[in-house]
Amino acid sequence: MLAVSACQTPISETETATGTPNPPVEEKRLSSLVFLMSFKDKYPYDCQLLDNQVTGPRLKQLLGERFDYLKSIWNVETPIEIQDSVLYAWAMMEQSGGDPSAVIMADIAKDKLFAGIRENGKVKLYSETDTIYPDRLKQWARETINR
Repeated sequence: MLAVSACQTPISETETATGTPNPPVEEKRLSSLVFLMSFKDKYPYDCQLLDNQVTGPRLKQLLGERFDYLKSIWNVETPIEIQDSVLYAWAMMEQSGGDPSAVIMADIAKDKLFAGIRENGKVKLYSETDTIYPDRLKQWARETINR
C-alpha cells in the first residue's frame, strides 16, 4: 500500500526574444501506473506485478525489508480487480487459511501504491504518501482482523 504528485505546474525559465518571461505553462503529468489498467482480470504472477520495472522498485521502497516477506507469502492469488481506476490484488501463503496474506492496491489516477500485510492475526498497512488509505484496503484490514 506510497509521495508523488498527480500533476505539476512547471514555470518556464526561458525568455522570449524581447526579454519578457514566457507565461506559466500548466502541464499534467500522466500517472506512471496507467499501464496497470490492462492488468484487469489477470493474475498478478502472469503480469509480474511484484517485479515489473515500475511497480517492483516502488513496492520495494514502500515495504522496505517487508518486500521480501510479501513475495515469500504471495503464493495463492486472486485475479486483479480494477474499479474506478483503483487496482486491488490479494494473495496468501499456500495452505495458510489467509494468515499470512497480503494486498497490493494502486490508485492509478493519483499515482499511489498501497499495501497491507496480515501476519499472526495482525495487519500492517503501507502507503507511499500518507495514511489516507483506499476504502477497499481498510475494509480488507477490518475483515482480516475480525477472522
